[in-house]
Amino acid sequence: MWIHSRGEAIQRDGKTVRLVGAMQDITARKVAELALLRRTRELELNNEILCRINAGQMLHEVLDLLAHRIEALHPGVFCSIRLLDEAGEALRVVAAPSLPEDYVRAVDRTVVAERYADLGRDFADTLVIDNLLAHPASGPRREMAEQIGLRACLTHLLKDPSGKVLGSIALYRRESVQGAGIDADDSIELIKSYANLVLLVIERHQAEEKIRGLAFYDALTGLPNRRLLDDRLGLVMAASRRSGRYAALMFLDLDNFKPLNDTHGHPVGDLLLEQVARRLTDCVRETDTVARFGGDEFVVVLSELDTSRAESTVQARIVAEKIHHVLAEPHVLAEPHVLTVKKAGAPDQLIEHRCTASIGVVIFINHEATPPDVLKWADVAMYQAKEAGRNTIRFYERETPAGS
Repeated sequence: MWIHSRGEAIQRDGKTVRLVGAMQDITARKVAELALLRRTRELELNNEILCRINAGQMLHEVLDLLAHRIEALHPGVFCSIRLLDEAGEALRVVAAPSLPEDYVRAVDRTVVAERYADLGRDFADTLVIDNLLAHPASGPRREMAEQIGLRACLTHLLKDPSGKVLGSIALYRRESVQGAGIDADDSIELIKSYANLVLLVIERHQAEEKIRGLAFYDALTGLPNRRLLDDRLGLVMAASRRSGRYAALMFLDLDNFKPLNDTHGHPVGDLLLEQVARRLTDCVRETDTVARFGGDEFVVVLSELDTSRAESTVQARIVAEKIHHVLAEPHVLAEPHVLTVKKAGAPDQLIEHRCTASIGVVIFINHEATPPDVLKWADVAMYQAKEAGRNTIRFYERETPAGS
């Protein structure tokens, strides 16, 4: 209750004998003022988050900032934001600035199917726990919540328009909602407004990722495209300059790919390209790059080989021969039923295709060439492999700088 008091001291012979004044209940006015102030700060938070999104800040950084700001706006509140992992099975904590680390580890990797599958139907996407120590949803974390003094929790599921769970946002308190005199409906509306803001951040991030994927990755294979390959090659050359180690670039062209397309159609050809992409990726390290150059052409970049050209050549040859062997193993392709209606239960028509590749390899170090030079030399070596009868490996030969 808020009181406004005004009074005057009545004095006699220089001494105060009584106070005369009035007191007024101004609770309604103060509540309105505080609500307006909170709403103003929430709008400022929304604007700040939108500016961070437009500036291209990383998703986890924006969400961490949001959690900090929520806690600053609402003293006594602990905010936690979780997002669905890449496997789509568990919720991972991405922001929890003030919760104890032990509790964060305890609520991390929450399995959606076990804990949240029915939450939307049962609680309209929002779960209000007034007493964590007594609520069945607290589960094995009840004892830990008691140790660190957490009493109440509001959890709201983050869902996309189709109803798929993307994550959750939770607001914890050290006192129960009822004990603190907090209106539960107001709390639900509050967490919903923050949930909408989190969804906006996620939506913008997904849109940017999609745009980035279209710009830098091949739509069919998921491999880096020529644009991203140029960036990766530049990074490899920069690393070569710092370390003094050689690198290698392989240009691969699939032999007799056109007859497969002509006989069975482009969908089957696409299946082969997808399998080739996976096999190539399995042949190299995570630090290396496999890219689709176009059509049935692929590029493999091996970074940080050796300081000796001869030893680097040996290492690159080992990888090239491994790729040569792996690609030559039979590819089993399921021919899509495009022109005919497939009968129920009928098996797919399987095509066994043996694929070979002509591979051109160039060994390089940063100061010797530019990225276009390296690609051109590897392309020349690949055509030498074609002319030698295909299904073979050729290294680009050029004059070796003195002292190499």
